[in-house]
Amino acid sequence: MINLFQTSVNSVDSGPFYAKQLSQHWQFQQYKDRFENLSPNASIEHDLLGSAYVFGYYSGPFLVGGIVISCVDLLHRVRLLEVIPENLRPTALDAADLKLEDIIETGCLWFDPTLGWFRRIEFLALLTEKLVELAKQWGKKTVLAGSYEKKIRRFQKKVFRHMIYLGASATNGRWVELYATSVSSFRIRAIIAIISRLKRSPKRIRRRTPALST
Repeated sequence: MINLFQTSVNSVDSGPFYAKQLSQHWQFQQYKDRFENLSPNASIEHDLLGSAYVFGYYSGPFLVGGIVISCVDLLHRVRLLEVIPENLRPTALDAADLKLEDIIETGCLWFDPTLGWFRRIEFLALLTEKLVELAKQWGKKTVLAGSYEKKIRRFQKKVFRHMIYLGASATNGRWVELYATSVSSFRIRAIIAIISRLKRSPKRIRRRTPALST
């Protein structure tokens, strides 16, 4: 079968580049296929994409990155918190002084591994602004994120101030970490983390930057 979503380095970096909200079923399927192709151990539920805000990053006609942003008002649950064992969730939320209605969560973050380093930085900057915009629009105070990927966790620790959970996931047994930070501090902390990447050489960024998160 021909992989319609596989692209070369030249086509991925050819542009023009833009970001938009995905809203069509075929767009959700494309997002799901690309994400799961890059991460065989991860999957996206169809109801998540249909209910959440799906932010796609494009190079010309090619979808080359994206992130899913949601909250309890959209999903009627906070998806990331489900990785915490049920008996530990109340304690984790109380220790971090978190309320479900205040949380905006991110997940299913990915970008094409052949995407150039500058475009990766641009993508991170665009999604930062979109997340803050949605948090204000939805009246949310706290950003929640997490990952199974070690390199992604290293980057997240620069952006998110508080560790919420560290341990085996209640959903699949894999090692996972969850973090949170206030919406008011998210933009500046994200900018600092992005600038720290800009200080590296493009070659080093291309070698070390992971392709996806969850």
